[in-house]
Amino acid sequence: MNFSGSITNIEWYAGRDATNAPFGKFEMRLCHTSLSQLTTTYQTNYGGNQPALVKAADPLVLTVRTNQWFAVPLATPFDYNNRDNLIVEVRWQNGQSETSIYTWTDDRPGQSLCLRQSQYNPTTGTLYELHPVMRITYGDNAVAPTSLGRVKALYR
Repeated sequence: MNFSGSITNIEWYAGRDATNAPFGKFEMRLCHTSLSQLTTTYQTNYGGNQPALVKAADPLVLTVRTNQWFAVPLATPFDYNNRDNLIVEVRWQNGQSETSIYTWTDDRPGQSLCLRQSQYNPTTGTLYELHPVMRITYGDNAVAPTSLGRVKALYR
């Protein structure tokens, strides 16, 4: 991510509107890892590091608008060291009143941008990768919304 600092906010770019979308027993953890690829288990992905719980809410309720950033402000800042890769782990308990929040992703094969999300497909038993449109704030300094394209251009 090019520099160390205290991460205070994580945002995603909404693909559709959602109003009062509840996420029961929501937890977000951040963790340094020296691994360069994700494995099939959380514990192995940590690479021997301890994940830090940075946000917990029951429920977390979000309202988002299409083509706008929505934030999940961290209750506890996370000090990123700029040496290791960063895992952003998001968990919640599914409930009957749950509303999906769709975010923009880039799933083209061969992308080397390092914002990766592995999603498990229970039907086939395999993992596949998505590249969420996401930004991270250090203190009061967010990565500009237009910067994702500039970052991608560096990897072509």
